[in-house]
Amino acid sequence: MHEHRPPQTEVLDPRHAAARVGVVHEHAHRFALDHDLSPDFLHELYDLLIAETCRVEDRIVDSAQMTPDGDTDSTVG
Repeated sequence: MHEHRPPQTEVLDPRHAAARVGVVHEHAHRFALDHDLSPDFLHELYDLLIAETCRVEDRIVDSAQMTPDGDTDSTVG
């Protein structure tokens, strides 16, 4: 049985994120080959998904750094 964990909210080290992207692309490549799909298509699709995820994460981090009056908190990050 899997333990329920709350969503991860801390900002990950970019080196870890890059490693995760590599693992995702490796998995997508194997999946494509195993299912007679185009590896290039899945790589491009995953690049789009990853880019959008990063964009949304950046917005979340930026909004978390806002002070109650709407200014950016210069003491954060």
